[in-house]
Amino acid sequence: NLTYALATVYVPPAACASVNGEARFGSSCQYVCYGVPSGDFCLCDAGQYGFGCSQSLGAPTSQRAWTISAGQTFALTGAGGLAVRFPPGLFKSDQAISVSVYEPSKLQVSGPGATGFTPLGPVLVFSPAGLKFDEAVKISVPYDPTKIPSGYVAAVYYFNATNADPWEKQTSSVNATAKLIEAEIHHFS
Repeated sequence: NLTYALATVYVPPAACASVNGEARFGSSCQYVCYGVPSGDFCLCDAGQYGFGCSQSLGAPTSQRAWTISAGQTFALTGAGGLAVRFPPGLFKSDQAISVSVYEPSKLQVSGPGATGFTPLGPVLVFSPAGLKFDEAVKISVPYDPTKIPSGYVAAVYYFNATNADPWEKQTSSVNATAKLIEAEIHHFS
């Protein structure tokens, strides 16, 4: 008797070809990608957002970079109560980070299942993208309460380029006296 070994081969999704010079993504290569196509995703470059990375935040109003030393307690602060607080001992080795602040007049996200937003305060872009934390990092973002439509509640959202509706609401609390929205995050995306 002859015995045949079974082999399992992983076949990654086919890369989408460009159509009329436009990069494509999606399960059937049905969407245009203005960032970097990656199978079913479109990964946005710095300053891009929206479905297919079709929109730009423009130039940041401020941008800063730091290196947090291993074991160090560190807080970044800015205008209006803007703050990012890293707990003590979060990093086991030195970690370079940066924060870019954008002040877009209106965020509109287009695409399947996506919704539009009116930002109540600045849009923060943290890097390096993909950095994960074992403990929560607390962010405080100033907001303008006059921009909240009746019946809505202010919240922090983060952009997840891997979802059809990429704006994911984070558990947030509102400090109405200080005009701050606060959230705890476990990664930079």
